[in-house]
Order: sequence, then C-alpha cells, then structure tokens
Amino acid sequence: MKKIALFLAAVMLLAFSVACASGGGNVQTSGTGSPGNADTDPYADAVPKNLKYDGYDFVMCFPNPADHGMDLQIVEEGAVVSAIDDSIWKRNRQIEERFSITLSGYCAGNSDTQTSFLQQAAQSGDDSMDLAFIAFTFSGLSWISTGYAMPWNNVDYVDTDRVYWNDSSISNLSIAGKYFLLQGDINWPSMMSTQVVFFNTVVAEDNRIENLYDSVWDNTWTFNKMLNLIKPLNRDLNNDGVFDETDQYGATMCYYGATYEIGIAANYVTVLTTEDDGFQLNVSTNKFADIVQFAYDLINGEGRTYCEPYDYIYESKGIPIFFEDRALFHFDGLGAGDEFRNEKSDYGIIPWPKWDENQEKYCTTNDQWGLSCSLPTTASDPSRTGAITEALCALSGKLVYPTYYEVVLSVRNTRDEESKAMLDLIFENVIYDPGIAFGTFSSYIPLYNLVKTKSTNIASWAAKYGPKLQTKFDEVFAFVTENFK
Repeated sequence: MKKIALFLAAVMLLAFSVACASGGGNVQTSGTGSPGNADTDPYADAVPKNLKYDGYDFVMCFPNPADHGMDLQIVEEGAVVSAIDDSIWKRNRQIEERFSITLSGYCAGNSDTQTSFLQQAAQSGDDSMDLAFIAFTFSGLSWISTGYAMPWNNVDYVDTDRVYWNDSSISNLSIAGKYFLLQGDINWPSMMSTQVVFFNTVVAEDNRIENLYDSVWDNTWTFNKMLNLIKPLNRDLNNDGVFDETDQYGATMCYYGATYEIGIAANYVTVLTTEDDGFQLNVSTNKFADIVQFAYDLINGEGRTYCEPYDYIYESKGIPIFFEDRALFHFDGLGAGDEFRNEKSDYGIIPWPKWDENQEKYCTTNDQWGLSCSLPTTASDPSRTGAITEALCALSGKLVYPTYYEVVLSVRNTRDEESKAMLDLIFENVIYDPGIAFGTFSSYIPLYNLVKTKSTNIASWAAKYGPKLQTKFDEVFAFVTENFK
C-alpha cells in the first residue's frame, strides 16, 4: 500500500528540486546518482553502493506494442520531448552510471501471446533477458506455469517492505506464498489505467447535483448514491424510442474497464488465496450477488449508461457524449485525461464510490498494462537482477512517479484543486484481485460476462466457468508447490 505521507514528502522534495534546477526546470536529485540513505529517505534503496557490473547490458523484455511498455521505460536522449521522458531518461542514466551497466530492451509477443514468445527465446538458449515486464491478465498464469518465472522471495537486494512496492500485488497475487509478479513505482504506467470517476461539472450544476467532493470527504459517496444520481438523467433526445450515441445518459463507460473496477471498488475480490490451500473462487456470497445486481442495474438499465465494448479513446462514442454535456459521469482510467486537455466542458475527478458507508477506504485497481516485474529463470545472475530492479523501482519512486503525478495528473489532467486532492485518496488503496489479474478472454472473472450477457445468474456462470477456472488455478498452485520449496 502506498504510504501517502511519505509520498507527499517525496513530491515536496521533487518540487524543491525542480525549483532549484537550471536550464528549464529539469528535475535534479542529489546530482551524484547516489542511492542515498535508506534510514532517512524512504525512496533510497539499501542496495550496496559499491556494486559494479563492468559494462553489462541489462536487458528488459516487454509485450507489444512498444508505446504501451518499452517506450515508457527506455527513452533515448534524442526522444526526450516531455517532463516524464526527461525523468525516465535521467533515472536510467543514473542507474547505468551507478552500476556501470547499460539498459536496453526489446518486445516479444502481445499481451496474450507474450509467454509463447518468451518461451521460444528461453528454449533457444537466449539468456540475455534479465527482467520481464509481464501483461499479467492474459499472460501471468501461463508465464508462471510454464516454469520460466522465478519467485522474488529471498532474491538478494529486493525488499518488498519498502514504500515503493505495492503490498496488494504481493499478498493477493502470491501463489503458495511465492510472489512472481511485482508491482511498484517502477511500473509507473499503471497510474494511467488506475480507474476513477470523471464527472461533468456542467451537467452537475444544471441538475443541481450535490457537491461530489464533499460527499467523498464525508464518507457518503456510495454505490447507491451514484446509481440514484444516474437514474433520472437519461433522455431519448430525438424521441425515436432507441437509446444510442445521440441521446443523454447518466454515465458513459466501456465494459472492459468499469466491470472489473466495480467489484474492486466494493472492496471485494472474486478469488481468495492462501499459502496452504491455494486459490478459491469467492463468488457464492450475498455481497457478490448484490454487486452483480448493482452492475446489472447500472449498465443494463435502459438509458442509464452508454456502454462500449472497448476502451480505445480514439474510437469512443461515449467520451463525446460526456463532453457534449450529455452524461454526468464517465468511468475510465486516469490516463484518459491525456486526451481530454482540449475539451471545453469542465470535469472533476473523484474515486469510485464505496460499497456503503461502513467501508473503510475507497478502493481502485489498474489493468495489466502496468506490466508486472518478473524474474526469468534464464536470468544469468538473479542477484544482479534483484539489485538493479530494486534500484530502478526506488529511483522511479523518487523521479518518475512524482513527475507523472505532479506534472501530468495534477497539472495537465485536472481542472480544479479539489480533483488534485482526490488523487491522494485514489492512489492510497490500489488493490489486486487474482480473479481479474489472472483472468482470461473466456471468463474474465466474472462481472464482464455476466453483465455483457445481461445476466445476474451467478450460479449459471459458476457452473459454466467455475470448474475450468478452479482446475487452472489448482494446476498452477500444484506446479509452484512442487517446484519451488
């Protein structure tokens, strides 16, 4: 879990550094590339300062397309065109100088074919891959079950108790107590797909909607409140008896993003994990039945929500509806704000609501394009991979993560101070559900299929997909327990 107080301290340090930098406000750290003092600086790693690897080429592998992964981690000097590019470039140069290495990368496969491409490389005797960035939803389990991933447990220099690693990815996605996929500040692109609620301020004012920021702070921003705000807003504007992109809605969304977010926002995971018993489907509860019913009412209630089957911004019909002041809410990842800068209608950002007022925190998640860090079995020196990965993650927390937070999200992608304050709440509780993180096209556990087929019949879904899913989970659990003691 991100420790917000420590993060804000790092942001303040970054702001001070930017203010003191010369030549157009370039971000500066200590100027030495030193890892600093881990006892006093939460973003200083404890990797020994004297480790050197004599010009070694540290190779990272990513899925295609490159602009979803590799280009967000490896930036050449001539390609620096933004503040985030600059922070990535400086991070990499500091790491290269510190360890006497070069950083490079390549792409292999797509999100759903990544494992087979990496497996072919391993079988060919190619041991050049030091760190794999895995698209976990469609390749995570297959990557682990083929035996080409090593657990990070006890890898030299990796300290997952540090503030720059995500607790939930370790506790919820571990298999038999072994964690193969790490999420942290090195996976900073996950910020882009972190799910939020955009609201149209014009629609809110025209409909005399209460101050939504206040409802977040006073703990009354709940699923029921959101649904009650959405219900009365639909209008068949051309009176043709059909709700389409020409009409008015309470919300716009895509199935892909919002359906997996709904359960997470309710602080519910569809698959439970234990070190001794493995994975257990968690869909036969009254709460989950209520969550499914909410999703059905939200998405399939006539005219309540304009739904798209994809999340491609450039092809979206829902986003124009939102910015033409024909919807109160738009459910999307924070990175969508990159495309909203030229839109004239104002918007605010708030977290997804709580299930009810008894829920302790607002919850959110992000999708597989955060690309979890995995240690390949073919890595020639796991300790070296551990040292460099730890240092990259720590320095990402000091340079890259706060740059995207402060420059992109807080300045360019928000329209008011209240939205900036919401970001702290949103990032405070990013959690992972194994049922989503290890989902598949056919099952996408389980809200996606239930809602898309316009069904609330959990028993039918469980009968169709449950045995196959449980078998898949049991097999990978057995593989891990047999091969990693």
